[in-house]
Amino acid sequence: MGSATRIVILCASVLAACSTVKPYATQGYRDGYIAGCSSGQVYAGKSGPEAPRDNARYGTDADYTQGWNEGQQECYTQAMASSRNWGGTGGR
Repeated sequence: MGSATRIVILCASVLAACSTVKPYATQGYRDGYIAGCSSGQVYAGKSGPEAPRDNARYGTDADYTQGWNEGQQECYTQAMASSRNWGGTGGR
């Protein structure tokens, strides 16, 4: 397994532990949510590796698309609120 893959898996594991993925969600939704959450945090100015969006799945898997959109929005909002509460700048 390559180092980039290990980073993505580690990042996904951390994000999964910190986020609120619906426990009854499909695997597609969970995968999308984790990638979207990572993207939302990076977009809000948080450092760390970004889990890439799987564009093929995003365009064809409705569960993945919904998970990515919800994960991106929720984690972006949380990261921005965290930045304001702790005096960070957040956002780009």
